[in-house]
Amino acid sequence: MVRPTLGAFLRRLQWGDYAGVAVLAAVFAASVWPIVHAGSVPALQQDWSWPLSRPLALQWLHGFIGMWDDRSLGQPNLLPWQTYAVLVQVALVLAFGPSHALVVWILALESAAAVAFIAMLRAFGIRSRASAYGAALLYAAGPVFFTRLQAGHLAYLVGYALLPLVVSLAYRLAATPRVPTILALGLVFGIACSQIQFLFIAPLAVGALAVCAPELRCRRRELLIASVIAVALLLQSLLPLAFSAAAGIYENQRALVSWEYNLSAHPGSAAVMLGYFTHYYAAHAVSWISVVLYALAGSAFVVAFASRHRYATFAATLWLLGWIVSSGLYGPMSLPFAWAFEHLPLAGVFRDLNYFAVLTSLGICLAVAIALDAFGALAAAYFPLVAIVVLPMAMGAGLSGFIVSPLWVEDTLADMQAIHDRGPGRALLLPAEEPVGSVNGSHAGRDLAAYAPRGNATIDLGGDDRMLAYALATLREGRPRWQLFWRARVRYLVTRQYLRTSRTADLGIGVLPHADASGAPDEILRRQSRLRRLRRSRYSEVYELPTNGSGSFASATASSAMLFSELEDGEIAVSASSVSLPVPTSVESPDPRLGWIASAIGVPTAPWLSDSIYPFAWTLSSNSVAFELPRGVRCLLVAAPSGANLSLSGRTYAIRGRWRRYTIGNGSGGNARLQPLGLVAVARKPCDPGNAAAASQRFFVMPSRYDRGWRLLTPAGFVAPILADGWMMAWPLEEDRMPAIYLPAIAQAIGLIAGGLILAFTGVASVRRR
Repeated sequence: MVRPTLGAFLRRLQWGDYAGVAVLAAVFAASVWPIVHAGSVPALQQDWSWPLSRPLALQWLHGFIGMWDDRSLGQPNLLPWQTYAVLVQVALVLAFGPSHALVVWILALESAAAVAFIAMLRAFGIRSRASAYGAALLYAAGPVFFTRLQAGHLAYLVGYALLPLVVSLAYRLAATPRVPTILALGLVFGIACSQIQFLFIAPLAVGALAVCAPELRCRRRELLIASVIAVALLLQSLLPLAFSAAAGIYENQRALVSWEYNLSAHPGSAAVMLGYFTHYYAAHAVSWISVVLYALAGSAFVVAFASRHRYATFAATLWLLGWIVSSGLYGPMSLPFAWAFEHLPLAGVFRDLNYFAVLTSLGICLAVAIALDAFGALAAAYFPLVAIVVLPMAMGAGLSGFIVSPLWVEDTLADMQAIHDRGPGRALLLPAEEPVGSVNGSHAGRDLAAYAPRGNATIDLGGDDRMLAYALATLREGRPRWQLFWRARVRYLVTRQYLRTSRTADLGIGVLPHADASGAPDEILRRQSRLRRLRRSRYSEVYELPTNGSGSFASATASSAMLFSELEDGEIAVSASSVSLPVPTSVESPDPRLGWIASAIGVPTAPWLSDSIYPFAWTLSSNSVAFELPRGVRCLLVAAPSGANLSLSGRTYAIRGRWRRYTIGNGSGGNARLQPLGLVAVARKPCDPGNAAAASQRFFVMPSRYDRGWRLLTPAGFVAPILADGWMMAWPLEEDRMPAIYLPAIAQAIGLIAGGLILAFTGVASVRRR
């Protein structure tokens, strides 16, 4: 038996191979050159996140492997399926350092995408070197790859790079159902699901292949085994999702009143791999790039069908599926998608429909390869078009615009070290309202200091952190309520002069500017006698706020409190069951002018609403809203900086200013109507000043963001937490010491064991079958 060697493989290469590899290598090297040149890492744009040092890489890993992440105010792991990708990334950081590790990672993704695409073409019998390298360059450096690189979606690029390999393995499985092919398909499919959308993207691609390869339909059992292997790899992330607050977070982000319009591409743009709401690629490409893409894709499909190639239909099917799904709420499937996002549990996990543009990209690139393979003379016309398309990547534009200064990275690490040397405690970095960007730059995104050493979690104002919004408002006004910071266990305050916040309430159409939140002025902090300055540099200052430092505390309740300003130092407000005000919220559009928006979306973007605990609804609309006032309610909590009128039982009440209580009658109830004149909000729970006395019951409080996955082990059994102050967890205080257990961690362990058993069983069964 003759075994192929590397030397034999290289001897089979021709000059066309060397030229093709050289072009690919040149473009890929140019794409990462900005990182090499700057010696730093990208940050401050959309979802970009990368460890700043080798020690921080381990904390970064903990945020993906551990089901409970102690960053910020505590949060569930929303992306557990990225664990395998992050393991490799951390290994690279430990081996090469942050910037060089990122270079290696991006080059590996680009190379894998090109190699996998060429492998798919070889499986389909496409041998032309011009078609292989030209189309592979388009796939690995085209609009979809460029867009996701700029957005920082590195796990998505893992699936993007591996999808052609999934297709080629499925094709080989149809021809010869060998055990190694089944195992390889399952493992590659599972790793591709480092971005969870590929749990559907890959089956769609394989299903489209079955249309053109009828023999694949006879391999249902083999495909099922491969799918079981893939799901086994994902059990450690899929099982915990059902037990933690992550499920609730996704369920509460209803698509029609959140980001799904932004995450759907307009059909005209989706047809040529464009349409992502940030327009990253279009901003760096030539102004007439859509014309180039339409000419390239349209002519390629025409020539591919004219050649009567067997897999021209497969390419067109991929393109059609990608176009339909990535068009999302703007496309032909808008009604089913809208219904699913509104009614199906956990549908929000897969809401980034623009991710399905990978199918469009794969279909177009395959059509180009088929056209070049059938008519090599087209290379003279196609290669200039491909060069124009990949020009942004070849210019390094994918990374050059948002590489942070090495001096800022060094200063951030020095701040973290000063805090870590002082002792445990949360650090509130100012400005705290993400997205943040440089004071002189146009980019904004995640904070580059999001990952800090263990014991010194950094806090940002993300999610529904109303109390922090209120605490920061008091700090900006020069009259800080330090007990609010103590309640969140904030020990350190860090001011950074080189960053700004870009927080706006961009809900697709309506835009509500955020109040000035550029960070607490240094002079305000310097005047505070309670603070001790630990470090000062030309970029930042670090202060210590003395606190009791405990990770939990006991507190009495003030269940009728609706505003943080109403709570005394030793009180919390629990969400006791009571009558709710049925104010309708919008299910029509993300534009609040067409309806009322729930508080979870409005809170961080409206500082005038920050001093509140209970849910409320707000709008920019000038349309009136009608609701039924329950019997026994004598007042409402309403805020309207621009003014509003409340009508009840023939009487009109003028609503002015921030949150205020308005006595509205004798408690007989009735129909009410609120006429907004601009910004206006109404509490979803009516107030009753007759029940303002604090309750005698005391609660054990964990000052971390609420997560329904936590349980307290009491003599009565496992007890779920109660929502306290609208953001943290509390339990009735029965004993001095009671252990807390996090159910998703148990589910993750079960998932790892179950996945390992499934993989072992599948492997043994496959070997015995062979």
